[in-house]
Amino acid sequence: MTLLSIPFQTDFTRRPVNPAPEPVLSAELCRVLQAAVVNKTFRHNLLENPLRTVEGGYCGEQFNLGAEDRRSLADVRASTLEDFTNQLMADSQPVMIPRMGCVIDRPIS
Repeated sequence: MTLLSIPFQTDFTRRPVNPAPEPVLSAELCRVLQAAVVNKTFRHNLLENPLRTVEGGYCGEQFNLGAEDRRSLADVRASTLEDFTNQLMADSQPVMIPRMGCVIDRPIS
């Protein structure tokens, strides 16, 4: 059996590939959403009254939300966790997230 000989360019360079800014939730809001995913009662209460639910904590843990996160929660009116999350994301500030990508500087011959 003969192996096929395929020319392959091996001179790759890595440089940051920066897409458009993406909305990012705070770590504490992510913790709130994680609790809502795993606990039906917490999720129901979060959809009914987000601030009161978050102030009550989850399984003995407290959420340390900043003023901006509290304001975002107070503005949410949703009937599903998906809608809830979408509203939080729409309200969050876009942030540039650096990414590394493989970029070919020369055509492969």
